[in-house]
Amino acid sequence: MPDKKMIDSLLDARLYLECPALEILAGRRRDSDFRQLEALLGQMKEAFSQDIEAFATSLFVFRRTIVVLSGNCISPLIMNAFFTASISAWINYCELMGREQIYENLSKTTKCLRHGDAGTAKELFRSHIERFREHILT
Repeated sequence: MPDKKMIDSLLDARLYLECPALEILAGRRRDSDFRQLEALLGQMKEAFSQDIEAFATSLFVFRRTIVVLSGNCISPLIMNAFFTASISAWINYCELMGREQIYENLSKTTKCLRHGDAGTAKELFRSHIERFREHILT
């Protein structure tokens, strides 16, 4: 797993990349965006029965898709650049939070976005990031 300083920086980068994307999706509220996210939620649910790396990868794809759907061309490239180096952190995150809790969080996030509630969607995201940060840094 990357060192604590690297993980802390990666978590900050995720906040910088994903929070604006959540705001854009909540403001735009396109059915096509939500159909894509719901399809990825289905794939994530299927990954419950697979190994933790497959589930962590499905989580990454979901989070990256949020950024892609925002229309920003650079943010997904940044996320991709650190995927291989950070997969062990993603796995650790999944083990800490639990697959069911992560799935429920993303289901709620998708519902919030569909209803235009960027604030709650961002808070759901931040709360998981901060819980993981506390776990890693202590």
